[in-house]
Amino acid sequence: MPRFPPAGAGVLLHRWLCGQSTASEEVSSTVVAPRYLALIALPCVQAMISYHPMHPINAKGWQLLSAVTRGVPRASLSGNAVSDFVILCSQAMIASMTQCEDNNARSGMYRVFGHTLTLLFPATRFDVIKALIKNCPYHFFTGLLVHQLKEEIDHAWPNVCDNTEETVNFASRKILELLPLFMSSLNFTERSDIIIEGINLYRYLLIKDKGTNYTGAWTSGQMLEVEQHFLRPLEDDLQRMRQSFTLPATEADVRAKLAELRKNGLPDMSNEEFKATNARVVTNIVLVLDLIARVRELAM
Repeated sequence: MPRFPPAGAGVLLHRWLCGQSTASEEVSSTVVAPRYLALIALPCVQAMISYHPMHPINAKGWQLLSAVTRGVPRASLSGNAVSDFVILCSQAMIASMTQCEDNNARSGMYRVFGHTLTLLFPATRFDVIKALIKNCPYHFFTGLLVHQLKEEIDHAWPNVCDNTEETVNFASRKILELLPLFMSSLNFTERSDIIIEGINLYRYLLIKDKGTNYTGAWTSGQMLEVEQHFLRPLEDDLQRMRQSFTLPATEADVRAKLAELRKNGLPDMSNEEFKATNARVVTNIVLVLDLIARVRELAM
C-alpha cells in the first residue's frame, strides 16, 4: 500500500473535504467524528502550511484546517500529543502569517489560528500559549500572543464563565507564571510590541482583579517585584533612550548622527528614513512611559 508524505495526504484530504457538497460533508462527519478528523489532519496541515504563502499548497493547508475544525466543540482537544502537534502546527502558522504580504489573507489566517486555539482543553491551551510566547522568534507576533492571552483571561473570568477548567487556568495565579516571559526591559526597540502588550495586560489584571485578587496581581510582593524588576528599569532605560533619539536640530546634525550609527554597525539609511525611525521610537517611548504612569496610579 503506497505511503503518502503528510503534505500529499493533506492535499487528498483537502480534495475530499473542501471540494464536496453539503450532503457529502454530512456523510464525512458521520464516518469520522470532527475532533478525530481534526487530530488526523494536524500533521498534514503543518506540512502544507510550511510551504511559502505564495505556494498553492499553503492556501490549501489553511482551507483544510478551517474545514476540519469547523465542527469541533470548544475545549474538546487535550493531551500531551495534541499539545505537541498544535505547537508544531502553530509555529508553522505563525511563520506563514509573518511571511504573507496580503493583509486580508493574513487576517483570515489569524482568525483560523485563534479559533484553533479555542478548541484545546483549557490546560492544554494554557501550555500551548505559554510555549508559543516563550519560543516565538517574531517579536510583533509575540505581542499578538500576549493580546490573545488577555482575551482568554477575559473569557475565563469567574463572573462570566461557568467552566471551572477555564477559570483555573486563565483566571488564577497560574497567569503569574507567564509574566516573566514578556515583562522584560531588554531590547525595547526590537521588543516594543511585546512590552506594550505586556504592560497593557498587567494594567488590565490590576483593573479586572481589584477587590478579588484571583490572579494574585494585587499581592504586595508581586506588585513590588513588577515595580523593581520591570517597571523601574524599563522607565530608566526609556528616559535615556528618549534623550538619544531626540531629533537632531539641523541636516548636518542628522548626517553626523547617521555616520555615528554606521560606525556602530547599524544599517545605512537616508535622512528621511532616520527621521521616520526616530519619530516611531519616540512615539513608542512616550506611549510606554504613559502606560507605566497609569499602572502606578492604579497601584497607589
